[in-house]
Amino acid sequence: MHPSIDPLLYQAPGFGYFIKDNLSISGGLTFNISNNYNVQHDPISGATPHTYNSNVYGINLNSKYYKNISDKIYFFIQGGIYYSYITIKNESPSLLTINNNGHQNMYSINFNPGLTYFYNTHFGITAYYGGLGYSYYNTIYKDSPNNYHYNGSYFNFSFGLKTLYLGVSYCF
Repeated sequence: MHPSIDPLLYQAPGFGYFIKDNLSISGGLTFNISNNYNVQHDPISGATPHTYNSNVYGINLNSKYYKNISDKIYFFIQGGIYYSYITIKNESPSLLTINNNGHQNMYSINFNPGLTYFYNTHFGITAYYGGLGYSYYNTIYKDSPNNYHYNGSYFNFSFGLKTLYLGVSYCF
């Protein structure tokens, strides 16, 4: 049983530049804080209640292709590359469980659809919904025996309600 960890704070400021009327390039930073204190005991896996905290620091570069729906509303497809550095603090009250503190490097490529309402030629309100992506990660738990280290990767295809993001855009 894996906990569902929802961000307490998610910030992703970014700036873009239109290189054509319907094509922009942009970049941004990401900061995310997540906490989960209520992971329950799982008799099947043997997991014990514990606290899981993570902070995410990231940078991204992407491009958006816009198709106008009306004068101020545009549908877009965004493709981007992302790098995230994630700090991990995983603690358990059990005497048999070792506390794991570590970090993760994550590299991703993603494609997302969305809508932007441009209030004027520079400012817009943007909504992203779902996406398709691939991520590779490298994780090191420095407090575990032998500095436990693992790599992994996964594909992601999602269009659930948890994949709805709203934001403000500024384009030069």
